[in-house]
Amino acid sequence: MMKPVRATFIPLVLSCLLILSCRSHPHDRIVGTWYFKDSPVLRCEFKSDGTYHYTWRVTQEGLTVFADGAYSVDGSKFTARAPTITPDSSDQLLKIGMFVLIKKLTPPKGTTAWISDDEFTITSRNELRGADETSTWKRLAASAPLPSAAMETLENMVAPAPKPGDLRDNPKDGLKYVWIPPGTFTMGCSPGDKDCDDDEKPAHPVTITKGFWIGQTEVTVAAYHRFAADTQRLMPPVPKFNDGWANPNMPIVNVSWDESLAYCQWSGGRLPTEAEWEYAARGGSAQARYGPLDEVAWYVRNSAGSAHNVAQKRANSFGLYDTLGNAGEWVNDWSDLKYYQQSPSSDPPGAARGPLKVIRGESWNYVLPEGLRVSARSSNFPGGRNVGVGVRCAANALVAP
Repeated sequence: MMKPVRATFIPLVLSCLLILSCRSHPHDRIVGTWYFKDSPVLRCEFKSDGTYHYTWRVTQEGLTVFADGAYSVDGSKFTARAPTITPDSSDQLLKIGMFVLIKKLTPPKGTTAWISDDEFTITSRNELRGADETSTWKRLAASAPLPSAAMETLENMVAPAPKPGDLRDNPKDGLKYVWIPPGTFTMGCSPGDKDCDDDEKPAHPVTITKGFWIGQTEVTVAAYHRFAADTQRLMPPVPKFNDGWANPNMPIVNVSWDESLAYCQWSGGRLPTEAEWEYAARGGSAQARYGPLDEVAWYVRNSAGSAHNVAQKRANSFGLYDTLGNAGEWVNDWSDLKYYQQSPSSDPPGAARGPLKVIRGESWNYVLPEGLRVSARSSNFPGGRNVGVGVRCAANALVAP
């Protein structure tokens, strides 16, 4: 995790003061320059006008922030100008990044942050307080199309680390997402499961090195309606059991892999990898199912020929519903029946290529109960559709509430 700027800034000022007492040249514009190793702060200069000027850099997940700042000797004002953020240098991202980063500093008592169009200042004028600060952050964040790495970096800086099972609303699609912590599990055929196919073998340990958010439910008709309206897309072909898409609480089905990916990206996320999906679907259980089948899944023997409203069956220990049954779920991976024989042990990305994409979880119309197991794998062409297949999205980060 990135070092907080707060922890570095106070020692920085103290260090500048200490060294300044030995190296003061009042007639020079720059009195002294100091460089810091293994610190977000790269350089500190003390100028004869009584201000400290410094440059700092923070890098995480491919997002690099450079900024120049000035801090007055009496501590009454801190100003940061001309930040540069890569790879996305949009004005809105610059504003969000600088606002968040400056909030992480520790200004003198009684000061707070305010924003103008061309600079970010901490001043005793208290331009923003309490709810106003929060609403400004949310307004800026909601209006900027942030890359996932940038959003993850900013979230880490403004919100406490999520805990396993934490829920968060995604304002984009209106669905709830659950935080899945990093961890290690056995992927593939469950112990004692005699129904496994060859592509579920061998069972093998997999480590998910980074936590992630995943939909508490499958994407609903209502959420997909938002996406279709916002992107001017057509809804997928209507299934007989939900004529006219009249029931907004059923899972969306008949979506292709391509449409599912587009939806997840629109919502600020992505498709989960197959390994992430199984890790989340197991909910910490090593068994083929996290409960008796009729308690956890809609399938052909209890569905009465239809998908059902999401979240009606029992959730797993992570708080996820319908990971088995109701609607099968596209994941990101290409299908390779022998992939488990060569799968990496950490964050396996799936096969590099192939004609088919993986589907997990099975559906309301799946005939064979023995197929509804967390390790079971199926597939279809990326453009294929099925009345039993929908989607559940993952995300590296979500906008903090």
